[in-house]
Amino acid sequence: MPAISIRGPGADLAPTFPGNPFQAACNVENNSLVFKSNFHENIPSLPDTASTPSAIVVSGYHDAVKITGNFIKGTRFLAVDARVSTTPAISATYTNLSGTAYPQTTNITGNVICNWIGKGIYAVSDGVKTSTGLNISSNSISGVTSNAINVVGCSGSAITANTISSVINEAILVQRAGATNNQKIIIASNIIDGRPDGGVSGCTYGISMDFAVNCEVISNTIANAATAPYLFASIAGAVVIKDSQNFPRSGAGGPAGVLVPYFIGEEYFDTTASKWWKSHGLAAANWTQLTN
Repeated sequence: MPAISIRGPGADLAPTFPGNPFQAACNVENNSLVFKSNFHENIPSLPDTASTPSAIVVSGYHDAVKITGNFIKGTRFLAVDARVSTTPAISATYTNLSGTAYPQTTNITGNVICNWIGKGIYAVSDGVKTSTGLNISSNSISGVTSNAINVVGCSGSAITANTISSVINEAILVQRAGATNNQKIIIASNIIDGRPDGGVSGCTYGISMDFAVNCEVISNTIANAATAPYLFASIAGAVVIKDSQNFPRSGAGGPAGVLVPYFIGEEYFDTTASKWWKSHGLAAANWTQLTN
């Protein structure tokens, strides 16, 4: 069982009252969940495995959820620990009932997660609701063995001002649920350092998003991503990137036929020919040279 598990009102009796709006709120605040021994020894007090449960799990028919100010320390020993899992330290699940999605709004803010064998924060919805009201902000996440933040199917959400270091895979991973595209998601002002800790490989991408429509990536700082700072796969509509590190993109040679634009109107600088290009579509061929 997770250290803190809250299934919410109606978890057991939902079929009895399917039309009940469940006017309830959940607040998980200022808990200290330390799984590691205090002794200076290379022995965890509760060894984590791939089946180890999360520290905090929230689901059920809440109107509002707040997970804030919690301190979660796992058992991972940096540089000498090869254990890997994808179990999140904090997990929040959206649930649909009679056409209404719960929670109506979720705040996951101000938490500290370190040395966790698995993901840092995981939030998942079925993608049906166009605005989940999810806010993941001002968390400090370090030394996890998977994504620091993984959001699935949570359109209408914000991931802002998080400090992330020493992670594996994508630091921030935004995925769609089923065939429903990610919409109206803002990823802004995050600080990401993917530097490896010892012999463990660092993050592949700082920010990765798939099937995005009307999303914005603004003013993020990304360092030491092993493959690239950003990955935008299967762009379905406008993705605006502005004032972020590593933008506008540049490279030796023109982008036409080589790079897929992140959004219509993206600019690119050819450092070899000293020429600017701008995208007029979302295919690799959709670049126009601006300067001769």
